Amino acid sequence: MIPKDVLVIDNIINQQEQKHIKDNLLSSNFPWYFVKDITTGKEGGQNRPALQHIYFQNKKENSLYCGLTNNIIKNSCEKIKKTSYKIVKSRSFLQFPILHNSQIDTPHIDLLSKHIVILYYVLDSDGDTVIYNYKSKKIPAFNKLKEKIRVTPKQGRVVIFNGLAWHTAEQPSRNVRCVTNVNLV
Repeated sequence: MIPKDVLVIDNIINQQEQKHIKDNLLSSNFPWYFVKDITTGKEGGQNRPALQHIYFQNKKENSLYCGLTNNIIKNSCEKIKKTSYKIVKSRSFLQFPILHNSQIDTPHIDLLSKHIVILYYVLDSDGDTVIYNYKSKKIPAFNKLKEKIRVTPKQGRVVIFNGLAWHTAEQPSRNVRCVTNVNLV
């Protein structure tokens, strides 16, 4: 079942699990990989470097750390009464505060097919997630998008929404921003 509305749930996992994930992702041993521009996989982005770690890609495990997200996914699916699912893509991003004229990233959708987004915040930060009213595979006129909800990163918080809802993030200006993004069908 794809949620009709955006769900924001605090403490989707218990404090001990939150700490375990945060300690793993922010340790000096976690395998992060450089992304030249988090706003696009193609040329013409906004020049916003970050680090990423891909757990699942093309419905296949890609990491020894896949288990870190199990309870986030399980608990989120219970909240939306989704009894079966497949993980299409799952990854974490680590963004550092940077100064730019435009603080908001280009709106996007993660996949061109129906899916559910589970966005988990690893730690408190600035760099809100903005979800728009527009739901479609077609690229919208970005200047006409209307903001539906803005969610501030808070450790243990999850945002669950229809993956065809265009969304984006603000770049952090004061703190490191670390999220885990899961796409389910």
